[in-house]
Amino acid sequence: PVSFSGKHKLAYVMLPKSGSSTARYMLKDKFQASETSLNLQPGSFEKGGQMAGVEVVSFVRDPLSRFFSQYDEAYVRTAPWQKGSNAFYVDPDTKEQRTPHPFPYLFDNIHSYHDYEDVFCPIASRKSRKDCIFRQSAENGTLARRLERFVGDYDGRDPFDVQ
Repeated sequence: PVSFSGKHKLAYVMLPKSGSSTARYMLKDKFQASETSLNLQPGSFEKGGQMAGVEVVSFVRDPLSRFFSQYDEAYVRTAPWQKGSNAFYVDPDTKEQRTPHPFPYLFDNIHSYHDYEDVFCPIASRKSRKDCIFRQSAENGTLARRLERFVGDYDGRDPFDVQ
C-alpha cells in the first residue's frame, strides 16, 4: 500500500522498519492521505499519466540498524507470550498456537518477557528490573548464539511487524 494525498499530490512508499508507522500517521493526520494501491511504474508519472505531478517520498534506514530492529521485533511483538494480534501467541493453559513461529528457537526456555530480561540482565546483577533499562547487556552468549542463527535463517523479505 501507498499513503496518498490527492490534495497535496504526495505519495509515500512504505519501507518497513524505517519510520513507516510515524510517516503513515503524519501523512494521514497532516496531509489527509489514505492508504491505497497506486501504479508507481515510470510511465504513470509522465504527462497525462495517473501519477503526473505527484511527488513520491520514502525513508530509508541504515541496513544494520534496520536488521537489529527487525530482530528485536521477534521478541517484542511476536514472542509466544505476547497476546493481542500476535499470531504466534501460545495460550499458557491450552498450549494452543494459531501459527507456528518461523524462528521458535529464539524462545527456547524463555516463557515471558521477564525470562528474556533475566538472560541479558541476570537477577544477581541487579537490585530491580529498572536497573536493566539503560545498561549494557550482561548475557552469557545465549542470545548472541540465537542472533547468529537468526542471521543465517532470516531472508529479510518478510518483516515481522508490517502493520
